[in-house]
Amino acid sequence: LSRISTTLNVSMLLHHTVECVRDWSHGKALAIRIWVRDCRTQALVLCALEYACNRPYIRNHLAEDRHQGQARERADESAVDCFCNSRAVMPAKERKDTAVGEAKIYLPLVQAEDQDDTCSLNDSASNLQSDRSPCDAENLGVLQVNYARGTLSLTQVELELLTSIANQCASALVNAELHHEDRRTRQQHEKLFSKAQGLFACKSSAALFRHVCSVVSELAPSHNISIFSVDAEGRHVEGEWTEAGPVSAAVSRDRKSVV
Repeated sequence: LSRISTTLNVSMLLHHTVECVRDWSHGKALAIRIWVRDCRTQALVLCALEYACNRPYIRNHLAEDRHQGQARERADESAVDCFCNSRAVMPAKERKDTAVGEAKIYLPLVQAEDQDDTCSLNDSASNLQSDRSPCDAENLGVLQVNYARGTLSLTQVELELLTSIANQCASALVNAELHHEDRRTRQQHEKLFSKAQGLFACKSSAALFRHVCSVVSELAPSHNISIFSVDAEGRHVEGEWTEAGPVSAAVSRDRKSVV
């Protein structure tokens, strides 16, 4: 657990989470999946997958190329239900003499404010509703564990431990995402500051306008960035400039009429 909480690298913290779940199951987990919410699409993305203790597949969902190495597997209905409702989904309590087939545990990756939040099995229901409502904390994804029925002892203590692993992973993901965003913003500011220095070297309006368009494109990437010059009173547009240079009056009028 300490390895999960002390790293700001998404790939490493996911790897450590998989290791913790593997140890929790004493190597009996058939498959371990970690689904993480994509901040852009709000969909669940498979970011960690381990089959039968083999080398896990790990994907950094914060990478610039979001589709590189992305697994094609999609979350099933139980995983989506767990994510949307911030609700743990558990198999019904089983009798050892009839335990056959594969069972699945789904836990929401929620940064719990109260670390005493735990899970308990319901003898009659297949779904487990946690005491935490969806509004209490942000749900970042789902931890899914597949196992052969009858191979795991799902006692209250064991479920509390697995919930702690999921909560720890959620807290680490929050820290990693904040660190990533802070680093990306800082790099962007440094790049903009470096490019803005060229404004003082511009010796003509044309060069100044082109450079301003270039700097603005770093803030808001676009194929059409324009600067309009106005008269001394600020009432009438005299010209339009883009990064490529001045725009003819006819084209500029057509653009303004469309707007």
